[in-house]
Amino acid sequence: MTQQSAKSVKVKGVPAHFNNISERGFHEKFTHLNYYPNIGVHHVQGYAQYQDGDNKMYYVFTHSMGALRETGRIQVAYNTNAKNTKEKIGHVEIKPTWKHPGGCQCVGKFLFVPFEKDNKSIVNVYDVTKIDSDVLESHSFNHKAGCLGIVDFKYGGKDSYLLIIGDQDKYYAYVSNILSDEEISKVRQAYSEALTKRMFEKFTPAKPHTPLPPLPSNAVLRFSNIGSFSLNKGTYGSVVDVEKLDCQGIGLVADVDGSVYMIALHSRGSGTTYADWGYLTKLYIDSTGNIKAETNNIKSRHFQNEGGISGVDGTHFRWGAGVRVAPDGNICLLATSRNIISAGNHKLDTTYWFG
Repeated sequence: MTQQSAKSVKVKGVPAHFNNISERGFHEKFTHLNYYPNIGVHHVQGYAQYQDGDNKMYYVFTHSMGALRETGRIQVAYNTNAKNTKEKIGHVEIKPTWKHPGGCQCVGKFLFVPFEKDNKSIVNVYDVTKIDSDVLESHSFNHKAGCLGIVDFKYGGKDSYLLIIGDQDKYYAYVSNILSDEEISKVRQAYSEALTKRMFEKFTPAKPHTPLPPLPSNAVLRFSNIGSFSLNKGTYGSVVDVEKLDCQGIGLVADVDGSVYMIALHSRGSGTTYADWGYLTKLYIDSTGNIKAETNNIKSRHFQNEGGISGVDGTHFRWGAGVRVAPDGNICLLATSRNIISAGNHKLDTTYWFG
């Protein structure tokens, strides 16, 4: 694995690309996904995509489950022909241990998915190309997590990740080192060796009642909180046109000049349906090491879906929503309808917008 597969595609001139995204989206239907019958409770929560170096496409859908003891679901469809995604050739479903998986994003081949329970949350990290393998990382946070965005950038001169976790209308920021297959293998090997040594020392202590040394962490990522922010109307001079900007999906995008932007995807009531809006905000870290958003320079766009189910249950940012940067550097916005419908081959309507 090259380090590049742990990094995001950079965009040349993010604001210009955002302005050039088509206002009307393109309808795309997925079939043969697993169907969940209680559509009054269950619904899609997040949508992410990844395209590998061989043009194989991966389409990730996170899904909540309403039953008391049910955990959430993650479904991944994949296709070897990136130009023909209507009929996928493969499909995998996994059942995480937590409920309510939310809005997610890939950085390279690594998929970051938030889960929440009460006022706590975790973020699981998967290799999206091997989604049915073990969870690579799992990190706990003391707040909710309805959606997240992840991107690599330079922090203190080092390659790092910026993770933004959305808790309703508040966005928490974290930085960490980046992942690689080599580093994952190295850390796992060290942990395994330490665990074996601990078991040996437990039964053959050098001195009776001597405390055992602590095990090293088996996690590669080390997250540090660098503050939080809000984009609500009037907050810190925010120029958004809604009182409370809480989003089902967000995405982080890095510019080739080193700048980092957040795209917030929001649906608002509009008659018998939703109106879908995207908000572009530049993020930066100030001299004290805290995250800041350029709230006085937020760009907003109205987007219209295309095809499929109409009304509030159609494709909207309220349901599965996400952001992807294509290999050519174009920004793509993603949305799904509320539910996978039991009609023929279990269809899911989606819409994508690109420049």
